[in-house]
Amino acid sequence: MPVAFEKRLPATVADIEDLGEGKDLFVRDIDGQRAQFVMPNDTERLTWVVYDDEAYIGIVNVWRGGGQPVWQVQSTGESFRILDDAVRALRRPSSWVEDRAKAVRWAEDMLADNSLVVISIETTDFEDTLAIQIAAATASGTVLLDECIRFESVDEPASAGLNGEGSARAATESTLAEILPRLSKVLQGHTLVAYSSDSGSQDLARGLTRHFGSPDAAAGWLGQAWWEDAMQPYAAWRGLWSHKDQAYQNIPLHDSETAVAGCHSLLAKLREMTMRPLSEFPESVCPSNLQESVSYCSGSGQSNASRMQLAGEPSKHQIGEAD
Repeated sequence: MPVAFEKRLPATVADIEDLGEGKDLFVRDIDGQRAQFVMPNDTERLTWVVYDDEAYIGIVNVWRGGGQPVWQVQSTGESFRILDDAVRALRRPSSWVEDRAKAVRWAEDMLADNSLVVISIETTDFEDTLAIQIAAATASGTVLLDECIRFESVDEPASAGLNGEGSARAATESTLAEILPRLSKVLQGHTLVAYSSDSGSQDLARGLTRHFGSPDAAAGWLGQAWWEDAMQPYAAWRGLWSHKDQAYQNIPLHDSETAVAGCHSLLAKLREMTMRPLSEFPESVCPSNLQESVSYCSGSGQSNASRMQLAGEPSKHQIGEAD
């Protein structure tokens, strides 16, 4: 009988080794789909053939490259710290090659856009926003803005619940009225790239609505710039397929608690997306359409009009229309 390996999370290599003899055959529920891991009898390596129920999906093994042991997908050579992510890579749909190529092209377009500004917004932990820490940077990483904005209409100190160093920055907080002219100069006419832009723009819109006294006025001010969300393209580029959601799993941006660090982390992700061409993956990833899609990755950046449309809708839209 296979061992039910459900409780140990996040399922690192060490967790599997703790199973002892049970590691030869075990099952695990990953995103609502039962995966079965079978170690071949003719090998002493930590290698498993993986099945979704009874359907073969690939092979994973343990790789010890001098650092922390990781899970490696045999067909692509990709390494993951968590077993579940390796299985998500094996579950990629046949459209992943094309989806990844579109994501690469989108990132190339963003980095080639002379009007690009990356933006990061850190908010309070409260349901009603008291303050936001907002930073903006150019494609080269030059910081254009780094402010902690206080909203005048709240009585509680604005930085009380701010993630990270909010309380330490209380003395340097600005009101929205004080920072608005500079913020307008940074944003106006630019292509803004954020990570999970819906959340960021909504938090900023709430503060602007409080400032202007009207959602329409706030939306009009936000409409000075174009807003692009990097979360979905990066998720498609990574290709960790969630069976439960029937979508690529979103990847957290960064562990830092400052908005400036968020900008730099976002820029690093954009560059990462353009630096590893799809041709590095062997044909076993998706042999039916690999060659056609490789050409997308190696091509030059496209115009704004041709930016990726993973969801079938134009990806470039005014911030005020993000909802």
